[in-house]
Amino acid sequence: MANIIKAMVCPCILLCATATAFAQDVKVHLDEAGTLESKIERSRYDQIKKLTVSGYVNTIDINEISNMDYLEVLDLTDATILATGTSGENNTIGKNYFANCEMRTLMLPNTLLYIENNAFDYAPDLESIRIGDNLISISDQALVNPPSLYGHSTRTRANLKEFTVSEKNKNFCAVDGVLYSKDMSTLLFYPNKKAKTYSVPEGVTSIRARAFSWCTDLLEISLPESLEEIGASAFECCNHLLSVTSYNPVPPTTESELFYKASTETCVLYVPEGSYSAYWMAPGWGVFDNIVEIDPTAIEAAPCTEATVRCIEGGMEITTAEAGAQVQVYTAGGTLAYSGKGGRVMLPAGAYIVKAGGSAQKVLVE
Repeated sequence: MANIIKAMVCPCILLCATATAFAQDVKVHLDEAGTLESKIERSRYDQIKKLTVSGYVNTIDINEISNMDYLEVLDLTDATILATGTSGENNTIGKNYFANCEMRTLMLPNTLLYIENNAFDYAPDLESIRIGDNLISISDQALVNPPSLYGHSTRTRANLKEFTVSEKNKNFCAVDGVLYSKDMSTLLFYPNKKAKTYSVPEGVTSIRARAFSWCTDLLEISLPESLEEIGASAFECCNHLLSVTSYNPVPPTTESELFYKASTETCVLYVPEGSYSAYWMAPGWGVFDNIVEIDPTAIEAAPCTEATVRCIEGGMEITTAEAGAQVQVYTAGGTLAYSGKGGRVMLPAGAYIVKAGGSAQKVLVE
């Protein structure tokens, strides 16, 4: 009984355990970096689901954390990262910093200033990353493994669902889990598991290099008229893309390998009326085999009010507002795929335009 009381009052460590063998919450304060091992019995590592560390932390402590195989949440909000000897720098996480760590949610220190290349390499289970009060920069290669000799990399954060950012941070913000610059002018990172379709908000002028790199779950992306430039490899290996819609009649400038190993043979690039030739010849955009002009006001600004469309397995179900009204479904290339009075319409996977009455909408069949 005396041992239990001593554990409860110890200022260095607090264990909040349930009746089961798994501790739900372990809190540790480190007055000296590199001392985590002395605070927790190693045989308890696999019983920890959430670990909160305050005080001073270095790679020695992170290596200990990587041995906690069932860890789900790592909270470093009130920790300060220090260099380990002559390796690394204070308030910085560098290459492979969280290698082999099993956590799904990572709450970074409020004191953290820099996130460098490959910082999250070999941390495949990460689903959520919280950025603290004072982060200044995050590398465009933070979420990928080291690039090959040809400059191409592998995104190893396939399970990432969201970024969150402290409201006090002056450099970054997150909107619906997507990471942007604070002024919302630049899209920095899109989490692979965020959604299968995404519309970049109007007002965004640039997409940073590798922002969508290896987003293999992404099927459809819309780019605003305000977009002016896109960085290198921004959509590399997005190999399940079915459609890209760009609303700027002037193709945004691009850097190298914009759609490297993306599905440009089968993906349809939708562009504003009158801009086919400009996109056809523009570097980065001319790689698409299928470029289709659309009237943006007919597809997006005036969604189809004459019919309700619901995607079903192998097609779509169309219910018209007026019984017996005529409906047409066109392929991305403009070929009529269906004409009738709605109901269940079976179609191959792809992007379609459904027209009823005087309005239309774009529908994605998976």
